[in-house]
Amino acid sequence: MDSSRSDRPMAAGLIDRRGLLAGALLAGAAGTPFARAATSIGGIRLEDPLERSALRARIIGSSAEEEVHSLYRMHIYAHLPGGNTQPLFTLLNYNIVRWRPGENGRYIGRSFESGVVADFDSDDPLTSWRNPVTGETREVWHFLGGPVEITLGPDGIETDENATLKPEPLQINEMGGYVFVPTQSSFSFPNPFRAEKWPKESSGKRYYWDSFYTFAARVDDVIDTTRASAPAAVQFQNLVSWHPWLGMGQRDGRTFGRAYGAKLNSPAALPGKVRRGLEIHTPEIFELDSWDKPRNDFMDFAAARKPT
Repeated sequence: MDSSRSDRPMAAGLIDRRGLLAGALLAGAAGTPFARAATSIGGIRLEDPLERSALRARIIGSSAEEEVHSLYRMHIYAHLPGGNTQPLFTLLNYNIVRWRPGENGRYIGRSFESGVVADFDSDDPLTSWRNPVTGETREVWHFLGGPVEITLGPDGIETDENATLKPEPLQINEMGGYVFVPTQSSFSFPNPFRAEKWPKESSGKRYYWDSFYTFAARVDDVIDTTRASAPAAVQFQNLVSWHPWLGMGQRDGRTFGRAYGAKLNSPAALPGKVRRGLEIHTPEIFELDSWDKPRNDFMDFAAARKPT
C-alpha cells in the first residue's frame, strides 16, 4: 500500500511534526573508495539482521533502557511557485525518546516532542508574527506532540498510526570516518481543516508531508559496542503543506524546512535561551511523568483556535 495515497481518516493522535526519529540501515552495493555503501563497519556485519538492528539503534536512539534527548534548529521557509524560498521563522524542536530493548532484535521508543517558534535564525521566541507573504500578523503556535511509538528492528523501522513519518531506508554510506544513515518519507492524509470552515487555515483537501533525514556518527563510536547510544548529529529537510496557524489559505506552495541538530546528554545540555523558551511555552516537555494524555499538534490547534 502506498502510504502517500492513504485515504484513511487522520488519527486523533496524529503528531510528529518535525522532531520524530526516523531511519534504517540497509546494506548495499560497494561504491567509490571515498563514499561506499557499507556491508560491514569495523567488524559489525550489516548483512546480519541482529547486528544491523543493534547498530541502527545505537546511532538513532539507544539499545538500552534510557532516555535520549535531541535538539534541532529548523529554519522554515515559504516555498512558492515561480520564485526563491523566503525565510519565515525558526523552530526550536526538542525531542525526548524513552528507549527499551524488545524481543527478536527490536528496540522500542516512546517519543515526546515540543516546538517553540522563534524569530528567524535566533533563539528568541515569538508570540506574534507577521506573515511576509500575506502581510497579516498572526498569533504563533507553539506545539507539543506525543507519545508516538517507534520500533527499530532487523526489518527496518515502524511508526505507529499517529506518526506522519513512514520512513524508507536508503543505503548506508561510510565517508571520512563517519557513518551516514539516510531515509526518505512521503506521506499524505485528508486535511482535517476544511476550507469551508477554516478558510485561512486550510491548505486544501489533502495534507502533504515529505521528509528526508540523515543521521551521522563517528565510526569509532559506532563500533564501540559498550556504548548503548552513540553520539550522533542529525540533519533533515522537509516539504510540508501550509500549517493552519500561518493563515496561507489556498495558496499554492508549501513550507520548506532545513534542520540540523544532535543528541544531548540531558536537558542540562540545552542552550540557556532555548531552555527558557521551552520552559515558558511548552513546559510539559520537562514533565513527562505527568504527561497523562496524548498531545496532538493539529487537534490541539483546532481546540484552541477559531477559524479566521
